[in-house]
Amino acid sequence: GLVYGFKSGKFAKPADIVPAMVKAMADMAPIIVIMYFVAQFLNYFNDSHIGILIASMGAKLVEMIPQGNMFMTIVLMVAFIFLTAFVNLFMGGASSKWGLLAPIFVPILMVAGFTPAGVQLIYRIGDSATNVISPLMSYLGVIVVFGQKYKKDFGIGNLMGMMLPLSIGFLITWTLFAVVWCLAGAPIGPGEFFLMNQY
Repeated sequence: GLVYGFKSGKFAKPADIVPAMVKAMADMAPIIVIMYFVAQFLNYFNDSHIGILIASMGAKLVEMIPQGNMFMTIVLMVAFIFLTAFVNLFMGGASSKWGLLAPIFVPILMVAGFTPAGVQLIYRIGDSATNVISPLMSYLGVIVVFGQKYKKDFGIGNLMGMMLPLSIGFLITWTLFAVVWCLAGAPIGPGEFFLMNQY
């Protein structure tokens, strides 16, 4: 980076390096702030043990489901996808949501037979489907500004109206695709499957 900076003329003197590094780190500021609050929340979870309590209560509920009941496994999968899609409307940032949901739902869904990789995959389905209609999406302003280049009175309502059918379509299609993939027992990555009994 230093060689490129000096050769391209971006850096005229060594004093130009630190401001350039500060500018680059400024783009990371929102993530650092979010991670700070996620870390505080997780620390409270750890100190209060409320995460373990919720996870164990959820796991006890899941244990009541007869083992090997594929119908209930699919119901849990679809429920978690739709829960994630709903939470996504009120909380921006995939990493922060995963940081909050994972300590609770990974253990619960592991009791139901899901692998951690499978839980993360179904989380990403729910998260990605409603990103474009979330009022907290980080690129919402950018999309509205680009829309106004083509339609002067383009606003958030126009964006939501255009994207809602796509978002619902993505959610339903990806959920059905995941259900079929799980029932087929196909791998979701190198040596990874949705369910532990598929290894």
